[in-house]
Amino acid sequence: MNPVKAQMVRNPLDYEYGSYSQYVAPDQVINKRITPLLNNIVETSRVLGAFGHNSREQYRMFVEGKISHAEQEMLIQKDMKEDDMWLPW
Repeated sequence: MNPVKAQMVRNPLDYEYGSYSQYVAPDQVINKRITPLLNNIVETSRVLGAFGHNSREQYRMFVEGKISHAEQEMLIQKDMKEDDMWLPW
């Protein structure tokens, strides 16, 4: 049995053994052997549910660093209709 050699990739979607593709591009086949297995075992609804409207794109921006954590937090609060007055300080 040959061990799997991990390699660095520039784009998380290019990593064929990761579940990232199931979150942002579930219909895209990255690896003909691995993708069907991931389709059966990866449940994305809980994570994507935290991102509200256009969740796949927001998750992609969050993972790939296209948006800061503070900006993402602000978007989540806006989607939840939560503001500073609501929070119990």
